[in-house]
Amino acid sequence: MPEAPEDEVFLEVIEKTKHEDERCLKEPFQASLQIFPSAFAEGTPKRDYTTATADCSLFDPSLEPIPEAYSPRRWDATKAATSKYAPIRHLLRPTTPGSLHAVIRGKLMAIACGHHCMTIHWGLEAQLIVVTVEQLQELITCDTPGPNLDRKKAQRLRSFRVPEHFRELHSNPSTKDRLLTVMAAFVGVKHAFLIVDHSRLVRFHIQSRNEVWTAEDLSPNSKTWEGLWSCFNGGPDWLYELPQALQELDRWRQLNLDDSSCHGISILQAMSTADDAEGRFFASFGRRTINDALHHVELHPGMPAAEICADDTLYEAFKAGLAEYMQQFRSAKFRRLVCNRPNTSNPFTFQASLDARYSATYMTVFRKATVRISIPKYNRMLSLGLFDPEHTIGEPYIAKPEHIVTDLDRQYIEAPVLHLTDSLDTYTIIRAKIPTRPGWAAGTVKPAKDHRLDGYKTTIGPANFMATKSNKLNASAALEAVKGKPGRKPKVKNAPGMAGRPRKIPTVAALEKLAQSEERIQQRADATWERWDKRFGPLICPPASGKENAAAPEEAGTISSRTRSNKRSSEDAGSLSLIDVSNILSSKRRRTN
Repeated sequence: MPEAPEDEVFLEVIEKTKHEDERCLKEPFQASLQIFPSAFAEGTPKRDYTTATADCSLFDPSLEPIPEAYSPRRWDATKAATSKYAPIRHLLRPTTPGSLHAVIRGKLMAIACGHHCMTIHWGLEAQLIVVTVEQLQELITCDTPGPNLDRKKAQRLRSFRVPEHFRELHSNPSTKDRLLTVMAAFVGVKHAFLIVDHSRLVRFHIQSRNEVWTAEDLSPNSKTWEGLWSCFNGGPDWLYELPQALQELDRWRQLNLDDSSCHGISILQAMSTADDAEGRFFASFGRRTINDALHHVELHPGMPAAEICADDTLYEAFKAGLAEYMQQFRSAKFRRLVCNRPNTSNPFTFQASLDARYSATYMTVFRKATVRISIPKYNRMLSLGLFDPEHTIGEPYIAKPEHIVTDLDRQYIEAPVLHLTDSLDTYTIIRAKIPTRPGWAAGTVKPAKDHRLDGYKTTIGPANFMATKSNKLNASAALEAVKGKPGRKPKVKNAPGMAGRPRKIPTVAALEKLAQSEERIQQRADATWERWDKRFGPLICPPASGKENAAAPEEAGTISSRTRSNKRSSEDAGSLSLIDVSNILSSKRRRTN
């Protein structure tokens, strides 16, 4: 789901688009809210689900009279007529434009314009897309039933058919119509911001009032601040309210120390669920950022939270490490590398370069097959025995001299990522055994599958949502289409007014490299596992209960090359074995670094 990094990208894209429009139109950016209730979820007989709620107790509808010639869209009016969505009926009419303001808090975002402010909980796969007003009008004319298997329900759960000219050549080969589920839009003079979610799990709460919303109303010091987030149990933001977040963390620590029922909870579980009546303690963290943050602070995800809270030194390092990890998403570098719109006229273009930068720079262990760790980090974790499968975490350890990296010119070392399944379902590079003390949690160990091997599914990062990922280049199909064709490639120009270099037409050599990228990712992961098994010994799966495994390594489940997913034999790879591949990769990195 969208977490703090994706929220920061959405916010920065909004601000950049506002600035561009103000510079072009020579007037302040204004927008009006438009909702599409026909796309809202209905739930099931077993589980009710409500997409939108509203509070209009402080709003006089006469401030936004209905134009004489206006009538709402048929399916929007039908959905709004139900008792569940009665509170949002006043938003079916055209709303008054006003200055647009956006803020984030944790994994939530609030966007206000005119008399209305929407607080958004992104759910699983919702995203923000910027389109021109003309493109929005074109999209909403292609109304169609949704993909629900129940035909009657599909008629009520509407989507918009994506016009064919937005479907890029040699992208997702599926012959099905591409649908876009637009839940709401903030429509300006030139551009509009769409809230899109094909899974319909996004939720939002709209507050309407007689006064126009201002930037001051959306600031942490305002009287309305806490009320913006109370509907989704928000908490202090680790990017913009760091002092308050750290104070709440200290309170969480004391609660853990005072309440013995918390002593059996792992730090992974604690960071995922910890909250109380005053809000969430780890509001900015989601499943992905929790895994990567624990990697950053070099803690095993199954470690009891109580042990961290009971140790002053460990807790202070944990506290400082979380703050340091989250602050990278406010940096100028992050905004420069990641917070950009496509520089083409197609708003659904897959941003391959942005995706590559994000995956390489801002993703570490979560759904990654391997991760590059700095030499100081490697040596520090090595000194604690965290890479030795025969060592137990927390016990004294002396590293072998040949394992210590002393090459000052070397910048990083590549480590394999472990996927701990079962109840933990987490990712780490720590290979050591967990202690037998109560509270420690483990899981069945297997090599992590890289998210880049998941084809056209929604995965991780601001570019990897279904609406845009469907336009990801199918390099194999493109290669078949261009091979043997003479002549120069056509030039590509940016969309009018868009800065940056134009996109390049891939050469045959580039397409060949792209077509083999998934195979190279897997080969690189296998070579890394072979190298680490040779260095530290084969990894033994710990029992899920966390108790010592008395069985022999073969019975306990040694992770070998035979059990790895998509493992290739040396015969399939040609004359090079995986050890040879490992040596070649290592020598190339040494020459590069």
